[in-house]
Formats: sequence, C-alpha cells, structure tokens
Amino acid sequence: MKRRLLYIFLIMLMISGCEKKEKYVCEQGELVDGVCEVTELLEANILCPSGYTFNKEKGKCSSTMTIAAKTVNKCSKGYVIGNEKWCISEKKYDIVITRVCESDNIKEGDTLSSTYVAKSNLCYEKLCVKKSEDGKECLEFKETSIPYKTKRSCPEKGMSIWEGYCRKVSWMYIDTSCTVGELVNDKCVIENLTDASISCEEGYGLTEDYQCKKTIYQDPVLK
Repeated sequence: MKRRLLYIFLIMLMISGCEKKEKYVCEQGELVDGVCEVTELLEANILCPSGYTFNKEKGKCSSTMTIAAKTVNKCSKGYVIGNEKWCISEKKYDIVITRVCESDNIKEGDTLSSTYVAKSNLCYEKLCVKKSEDGKECLEFKETSIPYKTKRSCPEKGMSIWEGYCRKVSWMYIDTSCTVGELVNDKCVIENLTDASISCEEGYGLTEDYQCKKTIYQDPVLK
C-alpha cells in the first residue's frame, strides 16, 4: 500500500513539473510597467526657402556663397616692403668700406711675389725680379705703386646693400583674410541662416533629431 501511494505521488510530481508556465508578452513594441509601448517614427516635414538646405546641426535653413579672399603682401614686425618679393629692415646700417690692395701681377701660389704696404692713398707692391738659383730666395725686388681697390660690405650676416645703406632682408609673406565670412582654402565662405518650417502629422511630436514620434499603448497578451 505504501509503495502504491509513493508511486502515485511521484507521477503527480512529474505531471505538475511538465505544466507550461504562462506569461504576458507584447505582440508589438516593448513591455514597460505591464503595458506594451509601440513607437512609430516618421521624418518631419521640413521646408526651406528656395536655394536653402536644412542644416541639422544648427536647426536652420542654410545658404552659402563663396567670394575671393583679400590678399595683402606683409612683412614681419620691424620690416617694410622693399619690392615684390623682399622685406627690408626699417633700421639702416652704414656700409663698411674696406680698402684692398690687389694686383694683376700676382700669380696664385707664387710665395715670393709680393707684399703690400699701404702708404697715403696708394698700395705699394714689391715684386721679385731676381731669385736665387734654387728659386727659394728673392735677391732683388722692384717696388711699384697701384691704386686702392675698395670693397663695400655690411657689418652683419643676413644684410644686403639697399639704396646706399645696409639693411636686413627677409622674405615677404602673403596675408589672406576675409572681411566677411569664414576663410576656407583661401576663399571666403559666407553662410546665410534662416528659420525652417518644421511640422509633424497630427498625434506626432518632434524629437531633438527632427523626427516625428508617436507612442501607442497596448495591452499585453498571455502566452
């Protein structure tokens, strides 16, 4: 008898364990707090004037036009325009004049040929006219006078002689700018903005990303 009751009890447990558990689900949408929420999205009706397009980031109708940028040749601070390519320093420096004794009689590499002595306004040149047999000594010199040659130079590197003075030089650069608009690739882009006409169908609300949204609430079904 006890074995029979135990057998019946086990069968009942097996039957109860196989029973299907039912739950509420949504045929559409998402179950939120026991209600099915169904969201519908449509594109908003956006109207802009002719020649304008809607700028989603700015939320307005936008029209752009491009004009040539203004270009001006400019120099760094302390320089002024010298010509089409160069800028010269505003400060002038005196040219350095050097007197040089040079002679066409001197041959390069001839160590016995000459020495120069500056006297008054002339250079005195001693030329060897008679050498020793071995050619290592000069036995007789002849002195002749030649005029100075002058060389003009500037006191510092990076300077050039400009209109009778030494001045520093630098490359000129071109400054590109816009009186109106924004500079883009050396052109001025002018943007005009105006309000757009934005609407949604009845029952829909406008979202932040300019879509029309409507939420429908439905009862869940038991499955």
